[in-house]
Amino acid sequence: MKLVSKKTVIFGLLQAMIILLISYIFSLSVAIYLLGVFCILKGIMIYFVPDKVNELDKTINKDRWSAFAKKDKDFKNHVKKNLVGYIIIGLAILYVGYRFSYFNSENTPFQYYFVMPLLILVNFFGETISVIKSKNVDQYRKYNIYVTVLLVIVGMIFI
Repeated sequence: MKLVSKKTVIFGLLQAMIILLISYIFSLSVAIYLLGVFCILKGIMIYFVPDKVNELDKTINKDRWSAFAKKDKDFKNHVKKNLVGYIIIGLAILYVGYRFSYFNSENTPFQYYFVMPLLILVNFFGETISVIKSKNVDQYRKYNIYVTVLLVIVGMIFI
């Protein structure tokens, strides 16, 4: 059984490669700042232009979008009210970028810029699989907790 399409895999890998290049060329802090700003902007855009965000999401992750379209109204309302979550996560990511730049973690023996693409991939595919596999909102929340725990584990192992 095929869980995600080639297009979804390509977009996930493309996101990871872009963040890797930004981290390598500029710095990890810049990559983290850009990720935080992107999250905040997406949260704001969900409020002001939700149709454009839906169109962008449909382009980036077709599998998640088609699974989302089949869900019930409660599920859709839960996910659509996520704009505050994006803003809070964006602010937290900005803080992490500030901490990295403040402590000058760029000059460590381990190259942290390899961790960022891994976190992006875990989040991207974890979110996609959460929407595809979940039958209701409670199951979706449970899967999201698993994805969050996996992100923390990856972060703890490599950072």
